[in-house]
Amino acid sequence: MYIHRVYFNKLYRIFNPDRYEQSKEIERWYKDGGDTKFRYSYPLHSGSTVIDAGAYHGEWTDGIYKKYKCYIYAFEPVTKYFDLIKNKFKKTNKIKVFKEGLAGRNRKVKISIDDFASSTYKRSAKTENIQLVDIVEFCKTNKIDNIDLIKINIEGGEFELLERIINSGLINQIKFVQVQFHNFVPSAEQKMISLQRKLSKTHKQKYSYWFIWDSWVKKS
Repeated sequence: MYIHRVYFNKLYRIFNPDRYEQSKEIERWYKDGGDTKFRYSYPLHSGSTVIDAGAYHGEWTDGIYKKYKCYIYAFEPVTKYFDLIKNKFKKTNKIKVFKEGLAGRNRKVKISIDDFASSTYKRSAKTENIQLVDIVEFCKTNKIDNIDLIKINIEGGEFELLERIINSGLINQIKFVQVQFHNFVPSAEQKMISLQRKLSKTHKQKYSYWFIWDSWVKKS
C-alpha cells in the first residue's frame, strides 16, 4: 500500500514523537555543520587541560590534540576500546588514557557492549565488568585545579556525572562543558532540563540540540 511521504511523516510524528524530534535535531545538527564547526572549536592552547569522558575510539581526543596540542585525560572503561586508544596515543605524553569511566562515585558495574552505544543503562548478551571513578576524587588525586573543557558522552551516565560536578562545586573550575544527553534513561527529558537549569547558574549555553549536543561556557 502506498502512503504519501507527508502523511507518513505526520503519522510518524504522532506515534513516535521522541524519535521524530531527535531525527529533526540530527538533521539540524548536520545542516549547521555541527561535527566540524562546533565540537572541535574552543579557545584552547597548548597549556589547556581537557577531559574526554567516553573516549571510545579516541576520534574526538585525536582531533582536539591535533588542533591545540593540549593536555588530555581520556576515559574509556571498555577493554577493547581502551586498548585501541592506549596504543593509538602511546607516543603522546600529553594524552593520558584511563581504563575507567567517570561517574559520581566509585564502584564496579556491568556494562553492555554495543560499539559507540555501550552503556551501563542498557541490557545485552555481551557485557563486561568495568570500574567507575568519582570525578571529584580523581581531580583531587591528580591535582587538577582547572579544566578548560570537558566532553561528556557516556550513554546515560551523564546525568549522574553532571549532578556530581555541579553539587560538589567542581563546575566552577570548568570553563567549557560539551555534553550529549541520552533519552533512553527514565525521565531523561526532565533530568536534562533540571541539569540545564542548574548549569545556567554558572554557565551560559552556547548551543543546544535536543538529545544531540549541548555546549556551555562559564560566565565571566
